[in-house]
Amino acid sequence: MTLKFKYLCTDCGSEYSNSEIMYLCPACNALNAGEIPPKGVLKTIYDYDNLKILISVLLRKVVLYL
Repeated sequence: MTLKFKYLCTDCGSEYSNSEIMYLCPACNALNAGEIPPKGVLKTIYDYDNLKILISVLLRKVVLYL
């Protein structure tokens, strides 16, 4: 099982997969002109249901080895 997440642009709302590490939305970043803070900062959205299952499986494995 792998941790699933996606990126969400805080300005335009576009979603991007986690296939590569990203910090800025490509579409919004193209509009940046040296502004501080930059537009298009990406927020990481985790799949909490998948994360709950992953943690449960890992905890069971730990308990089995104790």
